[in-house]
Amino acid sequence: MNINQELIPNKQILSIQKWKDDECKSYLLSMTRGMASRKQKRICYMAFMNELTDEETGLSEEFFKTNNNFEFWCGNELIGLCQNTASAQDWIQDAKSTGEPLENNDIGKLFLTCSLDAVFILKKYRGKGLGKCFSSVIRKVQFMNLYSLLMHLKTDQIKQVVAIFFCEYENKGGEHFHMELCAGYNGEYIKNTIKHLGYSYQGHMDASY
Repeated sequence: MNINQELIPNKQILSIQKWKDDECKSYLLSMTRGMASRKQKRICYMAFMNELTDEETGLSEEFFKTNNNFEFWCGNELIGLCQNTASAQDWIQDAKSTGEPLENNDIGKLFLTCSLDAVFILKKYRGKGLGKCFSSVIRKVQFMNLYSLLMHLKTDQIKQVVAIFFCEYENKGGEHFHMELCAGYNGEYIKNTIKHLGYSYQGHMDASY
């Protein structure tokens, strides 16, 4: 057995949808992964940095130099970026990646490790519920792909799914985005769905300022 994969593959469109804010203004929104060019991301990142006040904390551009960022578009304008990873690994691959010794009580576990490193949306698009829209699309695709993985596992060695959600918050906006990204992570819906697929489930969060 060798399960070691990201739940959301790179280079794809995740969602295209129309959105109305509280003032009934319509937006055509799309979410992608790894589709924006370096130039597009650079322009978006610099616009974000130029909007910051003296009291606000910026984000390192290093987070957005990878080719696997999640990208948020309004029409053809890139309005936000997110560096988030979610990988599924069996207990053997998880021990290899963490460098920790293999524990007997980890045998039979599939580890879902989700880590939010950085996220921003340009200021003129904030306060409209768009952050919730962005994060909820990522969350839904992640869990849909997790369910698909579990449905097609060709092994009876996996008994339990253990999900761990990591984040270090820089501000309230990042915290709200992460909480929406993890919404329902330990609720009855996901527990019952995974139980129906033949596995038990545990969810944990490791997040703080």
